Amino acid sequence: MRGAGAESVNGCGGRSRIGADGGRRGRRALDTHVGQTTNDDSRGLEDAAARPGAVREPSVRTRVRRLRDVGLLVAPLAILIGVVGLASQRDVLIAGSDLRVYLTYADRLLSGSIPYLGFHLEYPPLALVAMATPRLLWPFGSPDLATFAWLFTIAQGGVAVVAGWLIAKVSPRPIGALGVWSLLVLAACISMAWRYDLWPAVLVLAAVVAAESDHPGAAGVALGVGTMMKLFPVVLVPILAARSIALRDGRGLARLLLGTTGVVVVVMAGSIAFAGGDAFQWVTYQLDR
Repeated sequence: MRGAGAESVNGCGGRSRIGADGGRRGRRALDTHVGQTTNDDSRGLEDAAARPGAVREPSVRTRVRRLRDVGLLVAPLAILIGVVGLASQRDVLIAGSDLRVYLTYADRLLSGSIPYLGFHLEYPPLALVAMATPRLLWPFGSPDLATFAWLFTIAQGGVAVVAGWLIAKVSPRPIGALGVWSLLVLAACISMAWRYDLWPAVLVLAAVVAAESDHPGAAGVALGVGTMMKLFPVVLVPILAARSIALRDGRGLARLLLGTTGVVVVVMAGSIAFAGGDAFQWVTYQLDR
């Protein structure tokens, strides 16, 4: 009996220790499961945030930077419009004397007259693009000189924005470069607002960007178009050609020259087809200056 009671007690005690150990092991397993679930949930949230489709709200600093960049980019347009807003009618007549010539050429072109044949033109053929574009912005017939000054300024401001974008692309410090560009626009605001020289200048910038991006053919096309607007972009052709030679890039040199000459030949061929020998009157004018 005594032995049986001891055995029974020992049996109960053994079962109690086993139950306690099992409870502790159960709690540890439960804690481990909960921890793994929490970690899995955290990783799931991180993975969801890292997925391409996840939407993240930009920070205030990011928004401020974007506003600053956009503001610097469109600053030339605002500067030119502000200057014209302050200009008097007398300023338009004196400083914007070329505007009357541009408006006359644009009106004659849009009325169906053939350049060089129907009217004298001392500029290359594609100069008419810069002169007629502002005129096309006005659908109410031929504008007066003051209205055309506004239209021309808006078009020039758009070109100045494109110029700033190109400058930022080639500059190691785009924000500083855009700031300097805005100051240059302010310093030369009258010339930039009322003369079309900014168009071929932007094409020169485009040629530089294309050459730096290893697209010599596109650079040649940009210089060809610029030359057919005003002659000075052709000066950059030998410079970029020398660069290709220095880099031993024969194919790049060929594409550059083909792009430039191809545009010039096509534009002049079209001009000759319409105006005959009179298509060269702008060349005579430039040589006589």
